Amino acid sequence: MQAVVSREGYLSKVIRLLKKIDQAISIDPEVFVKSDWPYLWKK
Repeated sequence: MQAVVSREGYLSKVIRLLKKIDQAISIDPEVFVKSDWPYLWKK
């Protein structure tokens, strides 16, 4: 495993993760809002 990750590879991973999160939110925002996420964001 390389210690240095190219910016393109890193960005694609981040974008993929954000898309997963976005899908989770759009599927059921109620559950998302009631989860610990808002609490974690305030820290």
